[in-house]
Amino acid sequence: MVQSAGGILLHHLKELMLHTDLKREDKIFYITTCSWMMWNWLISSLAVGATLVLYDGNPNYPDALAMWKMTEEEKITIFGLSASYINYLRSENIQPGKNMIFLL
Repeated sequence: MVQSAGGILLHHLKELMLHTDLKREDKIFYITTCSWMMWNWLISSLAVGATLVLYDGNPNYPDALAMWKMTEEEKITIFGLSASYINYLRSENIQPGKNMIFLL
C-alpha cells in the first residue's frame, strides 16, 4: 500500500466497515490520546458517518467505572480500550457486568 492520505483513509474504511462492522448509526469511542495511532483510526470513523464520542482526562476519574458509566449513558455501540486498561481493571477487581448496578 502506498502511504498517502487517500490510501490510509481507504484502509481505515476497510477496517472500520468490514472488521468492526461500523455503521452510520453507531457511536464509537476509544480510550486514546491524539498521539496514539488509534486517534487517526477513530477520526476516520467520520467518513462512515458514525458519531464520535471523545473524552478528555483521566479515564479513571472519578472512579474506575467512569468509562463504563459514560458508555452506558451515551449509548456507545463500539467501545475500544487497551490491554493495559484491562489489566488495570483486573488489578482493581473491577468486573463491569457485575460491579455496575445501574446496568440491571
